[in-house]
Amino acid sequence: MKQRRIRNFGLGVTVLLAIPALGQVNASLYTAPKSGLEWRMIGPLRGGKSTSVVGVPGNPAIYYMGTAGSGAWRTTDGARTWQNVSDGVRLTGIGAVAVAPSAPSVVYIGASGQGERNGLYRSTDGGETFTLVALDGHAVAAIVIDPHNPRVVMAASSDAGLVRSSNGGVSFATVLAPDAAMAGSSALVFASEDARVVYSAGRARGARGGRVAAATATPDPPIYRSNDEGAHWVATGSSGLPERGRGTVALSVAPGFHGARLYAYMAQGVYRSDDAGGHWRQTTTDPRLIGGGQFHDIQVDPTNANVLYATQTSFYRSTDAGATWESFTGAPSGDDFNYFWIDPTNPLNMALAVDQGTEVSMNGGHTWTTWYNQPTAQLYNVTTDHQFPFFMYSSQQDSGTVAVPIRSNAGEITYRDWYTTNGFETARITPDPLHPNVLYATGWYGSILRVDHTTGQTQHVFERNAAYREAGSPPMEFSPTDQRVLYIGTQYLLRTSDEGRHWTAASPDLTDGNGAISTIAPSAVAAGTIWVGTSSGKVQLTRDNGTSWSDVTPTGLAGAVVEVEAGHSDGNVAYVVVSGRGGRGASVAAGAVEPPPILRTSDGGKTWQPVVGGLPSAAVHGMREDPVKPSLLFAAVDSGVFASFDTGGHWQSLELNLPNASCRDLAIEQNDLVVATYGRGLWALDDIGMLRQLSDNAATDAARLYAPTPTIRLQWDTYTDTPLNPEMPSSENPPDGAILDYYLPAAMTGGLKMEILDSAGQVVRTFSDQGAARLPYKVNVPDYWLAPPSVLPNHAGENRFVWNLRYPDPPYLLYTYFGVHTDYFEYTLADHAIPHNTPWHEPQGPMVLPGQYQVRLTAGGQTLTEPLMVRLDPRLTSVTQHDLGTQLGAAQELVAGLHATVDGYDAVGKAGGDQAKAVMSELGNLDRDQARILIGVTQADAAPGQEMLQTVHELCVRFNTIAVGWNQVKPSGSAGLTELHCESLP
Repeated sequence: MKQRRIRNFGLGVTVLLAIPALGQVNASLYTAPKSGLEWRMIGPLRGGKSTSVVGVPGNPAIYYMGTAGSGAWRTTDGARTWQNVSDGVRLTGIGAVAVAPSAPSVVYIGASGQGERNGLYRSTDGGETFTLVALDGHAVAAIVIDPHNPRVVMAASSDAGLVRSSNGGVSFATVLAPDAAMAGSSALVFASEDARVVYSAGRARGARGGRVAAATATPDPPIYRSNDEGAHWVATGSSGLPERGRGTVALSVAPGFHGARLYAYMAQGVYRSDDAGGHWRQTTTDPRLIGGGQFHDIQVDPTNANVLYATQTSFYRSTDAGATWESFTGAPSGDDFNYFWIDPTNPLNMALAVDQGTEVSMNGGHTWTTWYNQPTAQLYNVTTDHQFPFFMYSSQQDSGTVAVPIRSNAGEITYRDWYTTNGFETARITPDPLHPNVLYATGWYGSILRVDHTTGQTQHVFERNAAYREAGSPPMEFSPTDQRVLYIGTQYLLRTSDEGRHWTAASPDLTDGNGAISTIAPSAVAAGTIWVGTSSGKVQLTRDNGTSWSDVTPTGLAGAVVEVEAGHSDGNVAYVVVSGRGGRGASVAAGAVEPPPILRTSDGGKTWQPVVGGLPSAAVHGMREDPVKPSLLFAAVDSGVFASFDTGGHWQSLELNLPNASCRDLAIEQNDLVVATYGRGLWALDDIGMLRQLSDNAATDAARLYAPTPTIRLQWDTYTDTPLNPEMPSSENPPDGAILDYYLPAAMTGGLKMEILDSAGQVVRTFSDQGAARLPYKVNVPDYWLAPPSVLPNHAGENRFVWNLRYPDPPYLLYTYFGVHTDYFEYTLADHAIPHNTPWHEPQGPMVLPGQYQVRLTAGGQTLTEPLMVRLDPRLTSVTQHDLGTQLGAAQELVAGLHATVDGYDAVGKAGGDQAKAVMSELGNLDRDQARILIGVTQADAAPGQEMLQTVHELCVRFNTIAVGWNQVKPSGSAGLTELHCESLP
């Protein structure tokens, strides 16, 4: 079985065991810690919003970054690769990170996401483990550590003031509490020459994010100063500062003035004080640094008090103490810079936290590292097309859109495989079912774009005008019964059947004059049936393609309708997902009753029942009914993915190895379940066939072999050029072959065996739970390239094994490209060169023909069998079974030759002498050529041409010539060689 992996990203999450309630499926069937059922990271491998970053002074290799949705990450190789360090404490949004300059193993992170895990966390082992130490439940906005004494730590909370520890984080005390004007603190800075001097900026009540709140009668809170390292605080002066509407304020202290020169960056611009905050003046009227208040970081070069850096939609630098500014780095459309760190010991080392990730410079900002190595994308949704292999389409916060395939022809999914579709960052993307290279996506201001991936052109086919209202990015759906028809939602259901050239209303205003359509769900089993949900909390139904409509809103429904899921096997069944917790995860008022997040109807909307048993108290963003087994449901929740095996009666976690992230949408396509996460990109659960066979009355005291899903015979990796290095960000391909799931009540002490039989009952392949842990010889590449051995897993609970649809690998002599015998195996070709997944040696055994096979599992005295169908790659429309039979015949002749060559080599070697050495050399070079031609014959699904067959025949004849020659000269008593039967050419 191929090892499952995500390279470079160090997810390291713990499998969570779901404890079943009465009537639930026994979760141990699929959540055993070593079960093969795992989520697979798909991508895109480009960063999501980074909120903060800090380096280790004097060490340009180590940085920590905080993100908006995926926790905290660390690099130890100068931003070449990143590993998550906060999954152990299950954090998502991070407001601040800090490293103790005098003790780099001491790291603090401030959680500021939605949920109960907010607070200040400490690590004393360089980020390996973290412990909550303060501000439990409060969002942390800033952290500072004394540059010389790691025991002194302060943290600012946006809603709970400022806390301080003088004993290394063992205990904390509030040293600056909120008051009528100040909700909390937003900034903390030390004076570089004197750590006793500290400044803090208060956060006004009502300020949201970095943006300016509405003007109030109460002035904004002051900037505070401490002269005793944060133990006590006094308000500085406000002369010269705007009285209100400052938004989130950032501070920086200039070197060389012992804390007297101070800069403040706020919504109204950059201000400077030369008397420790007593008086202020605005340094510039540059409009690029005025207004908005969304981006709020300013830093002074630690060696030059006149050099300043400020974040905005571009990154700006001033070399004259803030009087004039230049755009220092950035890009058209705005990278949106959030935070900046500069090494106090070497200002050439710097790092930026940007809406697209984190980038590092080691040459003073002349060049920067890439954010295309951070799997932290914040995705809003996911749709799929229906081609093979299918693509997944999603929109990413701050980064537009992306299309990623479920598998790559190159054996792993990299930047070469995905592309952007065009569209806004919150776009809905809908592929045309009749033309898979044509997509419809929402653009700026609710426009609809028609994108032709073949030509690359984007056409605007709909623009919102005064006649229409929309709820953000309008929903779009093709009719499953008339695939020429595309629907979009305003306050009306609009339709087009001519690629957007003309639109007509298929409904009256379905919102009662408020809001807009938020979801559209045409039925695939009841022609003319369309369900519609609105942002105003309405559910509407038509049975006649929009001629007439019925209001089927559930009684007492409160909140926007996030999604309607139409039943896949019954036109009367539908599910409604309702926004809860104040909508999309916001906190709910004390004492308020939340609406059930999921409701179900089985009578066409006449009655509705909540189906929420076992769901956590968190926002549900989407759900799907399995198109094969209607009782199997999946839900995307702020706290993960959940499954129900009884039509929503009970829900249980399907988290498995999925990292902690808000899950925003789901799709089921070709037996795969896909989830879009808001912080960790796209993930897929390959082959959910086993989940479809689970039930709450399944026996758990006997072994079970699940019926395998029909598998497709694929050339798993067709890339033969120089492989990408292991540091290149990539996602793994789906398993290479047939996925075979089985359940064991306990580890089988008597051994475990699996056999694959063909339609004639002949054993094709045999596997067991015993086998070599590694190769008996060395190879000329590092071990991290090699796939693990094909050994059956033998664990209590569900087990997964992958058969690669091949006959056994033939033997091979250790002869190099140049015909030199070695005591190691030399990889001379790049075929299947995938880190952690490269076959132990080449050539591999030939692939089996498409057709019917049988899986036979022997476990603890039980013998279990299930049929397995192997199908041809559906893209190969001109390949016949006869073609593949001819190919297999040639491959088997080469395999027979390899066996004969290796056996003959061993036999001749026992004779000794110069003649034997000469014959062994001939056999070694023949073996090399047989292996090379076997790879060539089987590299594509096609019948070998006449010249290839001639070469195969000549190799067979070549062996026979060597055999005849040896048999004539071999020493008395030595073993002879048996000639092969060489197939005649067709």
